[in-house]
Amino acid sequence: SAAGRRAAFWFGSNTADYAETAAWNMFKATVTWALVGGSGSGGSTGGGSTQPDASLAVSNSSLAFGSIMMNTQSNVQTLTLTNSGGTGAASLDISSISLTGADAGQFAATLSTPVTLNAGATASVIVQFNPTSVGSKTATLQINHNAGGTSSPVSVTLTGQGVAPDPQLTFSTGTLNYGTTSSASTPLTLTITHTGSAGSPSVTINSIGNTNTTDFTVSGFSGPVTLTQGGTPLTLTVTFAPASTGTKTGTLSLSATSSGTITYSPGMTVALTGTKTVTRVTSGLQLLFDFENYNSGSGTAQSTGGAAGPVTLTATNNGYVSSFSDTDGSGIEISSNAVRLNSSSAPSSLISNLKGANAITIEAWIKPSSTSSSQDEAYVVSLADASSDRNFALVQDRKKFRAYLKTYTNKWNENDGTDPSTATDNVAGTNLMHVVYTYSGGTGILYVNGVATETQTGIGGGFSNWDDDALLVVANKYNSTSTTNDWQGKIYTIAIYNRALSGTEVDQNYQAGEE
Repeated sequence: SAAGRRAAFWFGSNTADYAETAAWNMFKATVTWALVGGSGSGGSTGGGSTQPDASLAVSNSSLAFGSIMMNTQSNVQTLTLTNSGGTGAASLDISSISLTGADAGQFAATLSTPVTLNAGATASVIVQFNPTSVGSKTATLQINHNAGGTSSPVSVTLTGQGVAPDPQLTFSTGTLNYGTTSSASTPLTLTITHTGSAGSPSVTINSIGNTNTTDFTVSGFSGPVTLTQGGTPLTLTVTFAPASTGTKTGTLSLSATSSGTITYSPGMTVALTGTKTVTRVTSGLQLLFDFENYNSGSGTAQSTGGAAGPVTLTATNNGYVSSFSDTDGSGIEISSNAVRLNSSSAPSSLISNLKGANAITIEAWIKPSSTSSSQDEAYVVSLADASSDRNFALVQDRKKFRAYLKTYTNKWNENDGTDPSTATDNVAGTNLMHVVYTYSGGTGILYVNGVATETQTGIGGGFSNWDDDALLVVANKYNSTSTTNDWQGKIYTIAIYNRALSGTEVDQNYQAGEE
């Protein structure tokens, strides 16, 4: 037994009791003898016992945390400490734990000390890795104790890798919505910001993609731009300038690179959307008929706009005139050659305003019923007081549209206006068509569906010799139910201006569609 350890021996005799203490130098230890007398018949017995040392067992000699994003706590790992001295072993006192090494501050260990463990009892140390910089990290966890069977302190190696957080690009919005506009919209801005965590790598935007460069333009980016965490964002200006009417869509996307994996918020792309609606030209408008107010009982239709209105047209044989509404719009349909709509008196304001301007635009949205001989010199709209004395007329001649215009050089000459001998086929079957004739300064132009199909220059004179008693007539010649000059089909819109619309304005009305 080690020095200072106590041993007990018992001896018995029926004659005497005694106690004796001696030193047993052979074992270099102090031995206490205790002799106790008894009533036995004689002889002697002897025995001895020792308590086992406490011993510390640790569940792991090392803990590896792998790669953890900097400034982020890892999951918890647990070390189990056990008093493994065996049954009856002395108690184990753990006085403290500590972290040492250059990276000790990157780890955390928790155990409420001091703690005493009886034989077989356990305690848990909670360990976490929280790197504050990038790179490999190593530290040592030391456990200080009093176990006779284990040297103190016990060391556990801790390792982990600090990695930079992934960069993140945040768009100020996921959609740029321009709503409805009749022209180029007010530009909208889009900002792209590096919103990654501190320490995340920079991102270089190499290019910006745009799936609809016809209607949407992007400015503010001329080449690769590098964004840093918390740095200045990239600001783009996006303009919606639709080339045609309708709803337009597009998508902006980025081509970007970084040493980390880029995440995007709210997504990787930005949606573009806008709708162009075109309003009709109103400057110089004298009369507008959309025929939506046609009264089948009285056979009348009143103008719905224009400085020279209102003017009412009344139908002859109105049983052959009916209102309609189809996928192209609404208006009146004429189904007989015995129909004419005309004003009951001369539209004096219209005539006066046209004569004063010596300029005119005649516009019609129509759908012919035929392009055959039944539409031979068929009058769509005219201003006349007799079949042979007309101020102007817009006609369909089978597959051609023509316009006739009276000027003071000729009381009436069908070669004034667009020359019938040079008019080409410009009637696109029986589809909905936009037909416009403009005149100003000796030049007359005929447009079909927004395209100039005929131009005549050198038309002499003005409108000073126009007949002030002329009536406005639709779908036939003045005072006629002729089967030769009647026009049949659907009429959606008729408009008259006291100026020549430009080609751009004609296209604007075409894009706007029938009224």
